[in-house]
Amino acid sequence: VSDIEKAAKQLKEAKISAIQTDVLWIPMDERIGALAEVLSKLAEGNVSIEYMYVCYSDSKPYIVIRPAQMELDKCEQIFG
Repeated sequence: VSDIEKAAKQLKEAKISAIQTDVLWIPMDERIGALAEVLSKLAEGNVSIEYMYVCYSDSKPYIVIRPAQMELDKCEQIFG
C-alpha cells in the first residue's frame, strides 16, 4: 500500500477493522530449504515469531515476519 493513511480511512469507512504493525520483509531464494535457512537464522538469534507468511512480489518470494514484541531490532541486525 503506497498511502497507508488513505487505506486506513477507506477500511474504516467500509467498517473493516485493521491494525498497523511493523513487520520484516525478507527476500528469499525460490528453492527448497530457503525458508528453513531464514528460520534457522532467527532461531540462532533467539527471536520469537508472532506470525509469518510467504508472498510474492514481482515474481520473487518474500517472507513477512512479525517478531514477538521488542524483537524487531534483533531481526534487523540478523538480516541487515
